[in-house]
Amino acid sequence: MKKTSLISGLKKMAAGAFAFLMAAGLTVGAQAAPAGTGSLSVKECAADAYFTLYRVADMTDDGFVERKELTADYEKVDLTDLSSDSANMQTAAQLKSLVDLTGLKPVAEDVAVGKSSGSDKAALIAKDLQPGLYLITGRAQGDSGFTMKDFLASVPYKEANGSWTYDLVIDATKFSKEVEKKSHSYRITKVWNEEDDDDSARPSKITITILKDSKFWKDVDLSDDNDWTYVIDKETAGTSNFAVAEKKNKDSNYTQSNWKSSSGKDDQITITCTNTKPSPGKKKITTTVVKTGDPTDMNLMVAIFAFSGLVLILLGLIAARRKKRQEEK
Repeated sequence: MKKTSLISGLKKMAAGAFAFLMAAGLTVGAQAAPAGTGSLSVKECAADAYFTLYRVADMTDDGFVERKELTADYEKVDLTDLSSDSANMQTAAQLKSLVDLTGLKPVAEDVAVGKSSGSDKAALIAKDLQPGLYLITGRAQGDSGFTMKDFLASVPYKEANGSWTYDLVIDATKFSKEVEKKSHSYRITKVWNEEDDDDSARPSKITITILKDSKFWKDVDLSDDNDWTYVIDKETAGTSNFAVAEKKNKDSNYTQSNWKSSSGKDDQITITCTNTKPSPGKKKITTTVVKTGDPTDMNLMVAIFAFSGLVLILLGLIAARRKKRQEEK
């Protein structure tokens, strides 16, 4: 093989590999966090409402990282599952508990938004927003009967094609609904997941902070003595809303899920959190970083294999060229 033809062949393969990587929406190395500022608006508001916005996580080159002031005294929130509206709202509720307990300052507070429908213009909540993960909280004006769940939004938002949308519009019907206010009882339980049935590594107790209507209510210890459970009866709870945050426990080596609530029989709301014991040889994962794109992006895997294959081909051609030279001597 002539030298010129070999170099030409290498150039063509390199150009082809680069085009493939670009088509997959990837670059070599970490993707930088987006620069610039954005805005957040809401539409389809079922009732006149007030909205407040908090920046709860920073956007880094690797994804979202919680604001440190939220987890100075409390366990971190798992940000790895925001794939559905229900998962989004469960995670948002956990973050809202930490916001209420730590007094994190909002970036926009009690922004009045009128009732709107599909043909109405979206109402601006805040502009000049730094890149990050934002917690949206809303409350209906007056006694409209509508309840608004907490919701999370990324500003800017990464589209499926890899582009960034800086001016985000959220459909309020995702997190608001008309409900009848009634009394509930609450059952708060810590669940332990140990594949080897060995509970010797469990802490002797954990301490949770219970919030009543977004305000501190009391601290409670959960342990074997109370079967890791605390119950608030219907008479005590009334129509109030209760939430839970767990205080840090340095002695625990378990991986913790978020506290999640679900409705059950007899108007009982169950709030649970599962602690999973690491498998032998595996360390506890403590990071709360979540990729802004799909963490299981198949394009990334294909591109990596393609690049690896290119390297092997290049090495093979170089070896063949050396052998050819030696034979010609």
